[in-house]
Amino acid sequence: MRLKKILHLIQQEYGPIDWQLPQDPISVLVVTVLSPNTSGANSKRAFGSLIDSFSDWEAVATASKDMSQF
Repeated sequence: MRLKKILHLIQQEYGPIDWQLPQDPISVLVVTVLSPNTSGANSKRAFGSLIDSFSDWEAVATASKDMSQF
């Protein structure tokens, strides 16, 4: 109940919230996992490399754990 009250007060003060994910949910999750372990620049580079290396998230999920191919 507190959260609804806080949200209501924020919306009264600042107007309705139009929040959207910057990327698809899986990408947001992966970036979130990468970011605390590396600097901002390195996590962006790591995410870019991951995206460039695989065709989609299914390919990531079924990839071999043998990283020698990279």
